[in-house]
Amino acid sequence: MGTLSERYDIVLSRCEGLLNIIEKERALAFSLNDRYKKSDDCIKIIGNTLDSICEKLGVQAKVGVTQPSMPKTLKEVPSFLLCTIP
Repeated sequence: MGTLSERYDIVLSRCEGLLNIIEKERALAFSLNDRYKKSDDCIKIIGNTLDSICEKLGVQAKVGVTQPSMPKTLKEVPSFLLCTIP
């Protein structure tokens, strides 16, 4: 079973490992948020460009395209992925 200090070292090493995993997940979440913001900005720029082209050509868009909001929980992911299927 080991001495108290050996068991303490084992628990401490496991806690440090868990902390490292949490820090990596946090960094990944921030990275994904940045990518989402960048892609959202690109979509807005493309949409504005297309709107200005249509305006200059005197053409009006027949169908408005809306982007579904990102799922906030895992429970909402299936409906988000299947939202375009009739």
